Amino acid sequence: LATPLCAETAKPSTPPEPPTLAIFRNDTPPLIPAPRELKWHNGATRIPAVTLAYPKSTTDNARFAHIGKEAGTLFANRGVKPAPAGSPGYPLRFVLSNDIWFSDKPEGYRLTSGADGAMVEAKTDTGLFYGLQTLAQLTTRRADGAYIAHAEIKDWPAFPIRGTMNDTGRNYMPLSMLKEMADVLARYKMNVYHWHFTDNHGWRLESKKHPMVNDPASFDRMPGKYYTQAEFKEFVEYCRVRHITVIPELDMPGHTASFRRAFGVEKMDDPKVTGILCDLIRELASLAPPEVMPYIHIGTDEARGHEQVSPATLRSYFDTIRDCKRRAIRWSPGMNGDPTAIQQTWTNRKRPPVKGGEYIDSQENYLNHFDPFEMVSTLFFRKNCPHTHSKGIGGILCSWPDMAMTNPRNHFAQTPHFPGVVVYSEALWTNARDKDWIEFYSNLPPQGHKELET
Repeated sequence: LATPLCAETAKPSTPPEPPTLAIFRNDTPPLIPAPRELKWHNGATRIPAVTLAYPKSTTDNARFAHIGKEAGTLFANRGVKPAPAGSPGYPLRFVLSNDIWFSDKPEGYRLTSGADGAMVEAKTDTGLFYGLQTLAQLTTRRADGAYIAHAEIKDWPAFPIRGTMNDTGRNYMPLSMLKEMADVLARYKMNVYHWHFTDNHGWRLESKKHPMVNDPASFDRMPGKYYTQAEFKEFVEYCRVRHITVIPELDMPGHTASFRRAFGVEKMDDPKVTGILCDLIRELASLAPPEVMPYIHIGTDEARGHEQVSPATLRSYFDTIRDCKRRAIRWSPGMNGDPTAIQQTWTNRKRPPVKGGEYIDSQENYLNHFDPFEMVSTLFFRKNCPHTHSKGIGGILCSWPDMAMTNPRNHFAQTPHFPGVVVYSEALWTNARDKDWIEFYSNLPPQGHKELET
């Protein structure tokens, strides 16, 4: 059932492959993102069927159960079925560990795979889930069956925030597409979905307290297309079991043309407006507990003219978020109403975050500005979180489709979204760049350059 396959003794497929290619495909398959510590052992083992053992939980059965479901799906896609009851199969074991090695690596895992079976150890269910993703990548499908490469891995992420963002305020995207995106994020160990669903063109989250905000007459794109509170909760839970945190963004006081049309107001500093916005923050917070949705993003960028508000009004937004037991995130540059808020940087690197505190890097990574090749090269060769006077906690890859879309699938067709996720997952997991290689943002390194080998 478990037959070692060595490159020297394996029968070549038809037509025969070059030896180096066979070794690459069978014994050392590509792993994305690359593990932090990886040791290949010679050979691979054929696995026609598997036996899965994973821990149960009394506190969060849904996430542990999803590991079992995910394992079944990932291995079925590689032609591997569960072993029938009472029959031996290649053992896949997932084990919770209190080893001190995991004390500062809550998302870390250790993985071993060999002729006798594979084991993933982790302190948390998140670590087990990430180990499963790597285990699946170690498994390749060939003409005569599936093989798992022999390896020893110790792995953990460089940053706690690793995510992507879609602007569904300008252009609505159905829930099925959001779930499709979450599935890809999970495959590559990304753990944040930043959901920007309010903008000048529409306020796309249902409010039961202030339903006027969803009045189709206030939308100038895709009128009446918004997410119900039930859909919001469904998606947050869908992400949660895939170890993804949803960061919702109610963009204010700028980017609020739709909001102002809904309520017939001109100035965002109107006390009536402030009260409504604080109500909407509280209503949003009521849709998920703090441990599931610990952040609320409130924009604060590009507030112009009649969108400008007083420092007191701005503080009321941040105070409301704090009262809801959430951590505030704002754009930088943007209006600074709370020095403890996490800053999310945008525009160019000559406009750094305010000194001190924490920040999320979203500079020079707007997918809608890239062609596919330039995007891959730029994300691969850029340095993450380059500003040393504040603490960089990760990055979010942003997609801002400014032009009106007639088909929501154009979110994916018109921007290199999925290639971007794959490349950015590697950048944030490993943080391999100690400098910016700007000269390679649009061009690959020349032959012989050390960076070409990476």
